[in-house]
Amino acid sequence: MKNRIPFFLQDSILRLPFFFSVISFISSCDSCQTTPDVYDKTPPTVQWIITPATGEKDTIEGNGTYATSFAEGIHVMAVVKDEGGIDEVHTSQLYNWDCYTNGFGLQSPFFGPVNQSMPLGLDSHGNALTLFPVGFDVTTYLVCPTGLNFQQGAVTLKCAGTNFGHLTTEGTLMIQVNQKR
Repeated sequence: MKNRIPFFLQDSILRLPFFFSVISFISSCDSCQTTPDVYDKTPPTVQWIITPATGEKDTIEGNGTYATSFAEGIHVMAVVKDEGGIDEVHTSQLYNWDCYTNGFGLQSPFFGPVNQSMPLGLDSHGNALTLFPVGFDVTTYLVCPTGLNFQQGAVTLKCAGTNFGHLTTEGTLMIQVNQKR
């Protein structure tokens, strides 16, 4: 009999390196603050950092897609950057997947979107952050009703940053979830 770690513990164990990387990412930034530039004419940027359970990181600038398999561990971080300061960050998550049996398909209803808004503003010294990482809690364990099998799915993540010049950039990451091979 194989000694197996329960699924919920595996997921928690896999998340530890991800959250440590977020903490080290934030703490390694010596100059992540600036005096806000209300005349900033350059929009923020959004970068996606995807880390699967295998540990190899993948980076996508702006919009992009990433493919993974059903029930594979995956961690996603969006990093919003703006040299003139970030005033606000918005995020959204949306799930949808297809289930089938005997050649007949049944598309699952969408789960989401789950929207969140984070006004960052200024610190007590009047400074603004020039980068802000956002961790996404992503699951690829998309469950089908009894008697149906998972066919394919997608997780759509959005992250938008607004600077003090009132310019906004939104990045979208589409995670394609396929059957295990």
